[in-house]
Amino acid sequence: MSTDGIADEDLPKLLPLEYEHYDKHKRFEGEFFAPMPRGESRCKLADRIKGVFGTILRDASADRTDPVLDFIIVSHGVTIRAFRMQWMHYFWEWCEKEKNPRNRSVQLIEAHAGGYEDRLVFDGFEVAKTSLQTRREEEHVGE
Repeated sequence: MSTDGIADEDLPKLLPLEYEHYDKHKRFEGEFFAPMPRGESRCKLADRIKGVFGTILRDASADRTDPVLDFIIVSHGVTIRAFRMQWMHYFWEWCEKEKNPRNRSVQLIEAHAGGYEDRLVFDGFEVAKTSLQTRREEEHVGE
C-alpha cells in the first residue's frame, strides 16, 4: 500500500493528476524530490525530520543537570533513512541509493571524538507479503 491505503497500481487510475505530477518530478528530478500523491517528497520529509534535532541536542547538552545521552528513535524505514541522512550529513544522492531498513531492524548511531559512526546492528525480518510500495522502498529508490 502507498498513499492513504491506495495500492500503487491504482494510483494512476484513482488520482491521475496527482500521479502525473509525482511521475513527472520522478522522471526529471529523481524520486527524492518527487511528492507522492496526497503526500510529501523524501526531501520534504528530511527537512521536517531535521526539526527534531534541536530537541535532541538541547536534551543532550552538557549544560543540563541531567543530560540525556542515549536516544531511541522508532519509525518507518523511509523516515529512518531520512534521519540518518540528515544526522550524518550525507548528501541527498545517498538517500536515493540507500535501501530502507527492514521492519524491526536496529540502526545504531554512536558519537566518537571525530563525529559519528552509523551502522546496522540487526537487519530485521523479511516481510512475508510485499506490496509494490514495500518493494520500492526496500530496493534502490532510483531504479
